[in-house]
Amino acid sequence: MLWAVVLLAALLTACFPDRKEIRENTWIAVSLKPSATDSTWNPGAVYELTFPEKRTFSIRLDVNSCGGIAAFNPNNIIFFNDISCSEACCDSPFATEMLRLLAEVNRYQFNDDQLELTGNNGIVINFTRK
Repeated sequence: MLWAVVLLAALLTACFPDRKEIRENTWIAVSLKPSATDSTWNPGAVYELTFPEKRTFSIRLDVNSCGGIAAFNPNNIIFFNDISCSEACCDSPFATEMLRLLAEVNRYQFNDDQLELTGNNGIVINFTRK
């Protein structure tokens, strides 16, 4: 039984690498595009995305804070799951849409100071390193 737990831990580590270059930074949202046919939205405030621990994320919106699981794959695949938020009040339309789109993101591109999250149907969320 112990060998099964060790094997599972090894497989999860291999399938979902640490991605320290992304995880050890704070990312500021700079734009989002809900679909290929929509225009680009620009934020009216600062929205910070962080990865405080392996396989977790946190995002600070206008009023609320949200978090959940973020799983990275070696082939530039990412999933945001089990997203939950505080419910203090209302966030802006940009923040609400960005949070909705995070659940639909499935790929990422990382280049020095830029992090691009993409999904099906032309979803794009761009971040810059703080």
